[in-house]
Order: sequence, then structure tokens, then C-alpha cells
Amino acid sequence: MKALSCISEHPEFVAACLHPLVLRVALVGMMRIRGDPIGFSNPNRSYRHAAYHQYIWWSYNIRLDRRIRRVIPSCVVTAIRNEFPEPDNNYVGYKEYTGV
Repeated sequence: MKALSCISEHPEFVAACLHPLVLRVALVGMMRIRGDPIGFSNPNRSYRHAAYHQYIWWSYNIRLDRRIRRVIPSCVVTAIRNEFPEPDNNYVGYKEYTGV
């Protein structure tokens, strides 16, 4: 097997982290756990959010919350942003937990 320059090149990455149906199911699950209303007012933003969570789950087998954070490799962030772009190309980026 060829050495990968980024985990986003792994065949399972697309299925686990970029497939819209997988991400929609993950979003519904996250919204039910948190008690949020289920809605997709900005589908690409929602899919990016789910894709980041899916990547962490797939890579580390942990569920994120405000206190449990992991830095995602830039090549993974780029792959997710390329698949689900923001129209104005304006992204929030990583935010450290501040306890608020």
C-alpha cells in the first residue's frame, strides 16, 4: 500500500467524513443528544461541523464536547472545506475552550 501524505487520502476518510448521508445521520444524532432542533439552514456549514466531529470519532474514537477538543490536521480541514465550502470563503477555524 502506498504511503499516505495525509489521512484524508485514506479510502475510509471519504466514506466516514465526507459522505452527505453519513454526515446527515451524525448531525441528527448530535442534535438529539444536545436537544437542539433539527434543521439545516446552512447545509455546508452543518456538513462541515459534522465532518469535523466524524473525523475525530473515526480517528480517536472519542466524542467531542466543549471541554474535549482535538486539533484537526490542516489537510483534513482543507479536504472538508473543499467538499463543503462557505460561499464567502470565511471560516471560523479552531477555537480553544475558554470555560465560558
